[in-house]
Amino acid sequence: TIHLCYYSSTPTAGPGMTWVASNLKDEEAKILCLWFNSSFHLAQILLNKVEDVWVDVHRYILEDLLVLDPSALHKEQRELLTSLFDSLRNINFPSLKSQFDEPFHARMEIDRAIMEILGFEEAEINRMLSELYDAIKTEFSILHNLMTERS
Repeated sequence: TIHLCYYSSTPTAGPGMTWVASNLKDEEAKILCLWFNSSFHLAQILLNKVEDVWVDVHRYILEDLLVLDPSALHKEQRELLTSLFDSLRNINFPSLKSQFDEPFHARMEIDRAIMEILGFEEAEINRMLSELYDAIKTEFSILHNLMTERS
């Protein structure tokens, strides 16, 4: 797995997709795509996964997850995020696990932009992202160990 969310200006649905939103404006869809690919959303998914399978998230769990509301953002904040989306759209991301094994600049840019918009200061951002990345890396390691034990 590389991303948890994909954006397309043309309505499309691939196999195994959780849901498709076709009534969003492009700007909203790009902002939500960044959110759903942020470490904050990933942490929610890992925290609320069903049993030991991190990609199995039931609808009742999805309904309670926190989501960034694009309509609550100021124009400058929306422009910052859509500009970030456009600057990252053609970057090849490694697997999610690899994004936490070694610092990955595009992931860090997404997370930093979201934290700035939410009002965090630079020192808080650095500390919180370091702790979050370590926690996610540990969770991926635990999941990997579970998979190898079952094989």
